[in-house]
Amino acid sequence: MVRCQWKSCQWQKNTGFENTEKVTDDMEKGTFKSLSPFVKDDIIYVGGRVGNGLFSYDMRHPALLPRDDHISYLITPNMHERGHYGVATTAAKIRNRYWIVGVTSLAKKVKFRCVNCRAFNHKAETQLMANLPVERLAPFTPPFHFTACDYFGPIVVKVGRNKTTKHYGVIFTCLNTRAVHLEVAVDCSTMEFLQVLRRFFAIRGHPKLIQSDNGTQFVGAQRQLRRNGERLGER
Repeated sequence: MVRCQWKSCQWQKNTGFENTEKVTDDMEKGTFKSLSPFVKDDIIYVGGRVGNGLFSYDMRHPALLPRDDHISYLITPNMHERGHYGVATTAAKIRNRYWIVGVTSLAKKVKFRCVNCRAFNHKAETQLMANLPVERLAPFTPPFHFTACDYFGPIVVKVGRNKTTKHYGVIFTCLNTRAVHLEVAVDCSTMEFLQVLRRFFAIRGHPKLIQSDNGTQFVGAQRQLRRNGERLGER
């Protein structure tokens, strides 16, 4: 296919290579002198100093192809679509067999026109963030005065020699200083979370505000604490 393409190649005619017997002399004086080109079986190959290499002939002497030719426009998209590579990788894989003049710019054009690459590399829109809440910016407040908490896990715990059970970690973080306090919960029940809160209060004191998600243990603990407060005449 490459041989047939070279015989009908307009680029070859425009550069004066209709007579392939003179191609080496003409190219040594022109742009491709550094490629050390030579002709074999009516195909122009790239020369060099790796002729004694143990890899394939196509890697040692890739066929020289013009950039603005049909066969170049077939090879480049085919190589890119094998893995939707970047520009440098596509050019490197092509040059394992072919030396396309200006392959980097051709690979850029192919990548730009690739629908999958344009969708995958699409730049995400930036989000303008809102102001931080007051709890995050309160100066002169003790640690854990404004607190957030959540569960994480489960954590497999060994009990005795052969028995294992699941426990959960409870993380408390200060919204102002970002200090962290960790507790262990046996399960996700409301009563167990109340026990965790009791231990946290005993060490860190009573915070003014605790933020959490709508987990059942958090909602149940809020209701229980509210009922206890109403019984004592407090909120």
